Amino acid sequence: TCFVITEYAGRLNRWDVAYGGRRFAHLAWRDMRRWQSRGVEFASHTATHPRLTWLSDRDVAREMSASRAAIRHALDVAPGAISYPFGAQTDRERVLAADAGYACGVALAGVNRPGVMAMERLPVYPWSPPMPAVGPLRGIERLGAIGANRCAVGTTLWQRARRSRADGEHARTPIADLDGEPLG
Repeated sequence: TCFVITEYAGRLNRWDVAYGGRRFAHLAWRDMRRWQSRGVEFASHTATHPRLTWLSDRDVAREMSASRAAIRHALDVAPGAISYPFGAQTDRERVLAADAGYACGVALAGVNRPGVMAMERLPVYPWSPPMPAVGPLRGIERLGAIGANRCAVGTTLWQRARRSRADGEHARTPIADLDGEPLG
């Protein structure tokens, strides 16, 4: 299963910090269609990848339903699963996900919640082994994933600062007439 941030399909990962100064492209819908024909399933990772626990009920519902609708439209399947961005979820996000039509949700390593709306998963990073680790290596991979997940709050704070800066710049922009000349 590949979890899709639907508003970034076919675009660079501008939602994330450019680790190493580099941006990576998300799969385009046409590529997902090809993968789909080879047995890969696609599910939701929300529309824009925000930390859901920091949003209002209405915004969380919009992120979940917009993502589900985009996948249904582009791939002709209604995704049954959602992966919570940064693994951040509480009872509220799990209920909202079920209300949006998801049959299960996945959180990240180290999140031990009972039930199908918060199943644990190991994320895939550039340093992840090509196949899931087994035996004692699985524990090491899991600890690395838990550490990386804890560091992900930095990405959320970066997103918030960037959004606040953009909002502040917009607020300082003088009101202009239709020709672009400042008013007042």
